[in-house]
Amino acid sequence: MVIVVVGVLITSRVNVGACPSSKADKDFIKYCEAYIGPKEPKSAPSKECCDASKKADLPCFCKLALGKAHGIWVREKIVLLAAFCDTPLQQGTKCGNN
Repeated sequence: MVIVVVGVLITSRVNVGACPSSKADKDFIKYCEAYIGPKEPKSAPSKECCDASKKADLPCFCKLALGKAHGIWVREKIVLLAAFCDTPLQQGTKCGNN
């Protein structure tokens, strides 16, 4: 019983809401996860990552991301990546404290 509950919690955490469901969102994860994960150091994203960020639903990733040290992705790193890749988040987008 406990194993089933843990499995459901882990699965639901990765597949929350409508994103990431599009090919663009999946490409963003493929090419950018190394830049927005909680254990990865801050670094300049690759060209492939920047190209993918221009097509992905970044506000949705912000909603799924948690604070600086927890979660699948880090909001602060999503904001930094968007700025570096010249893919600004729409004014008023809530992505953590940014």
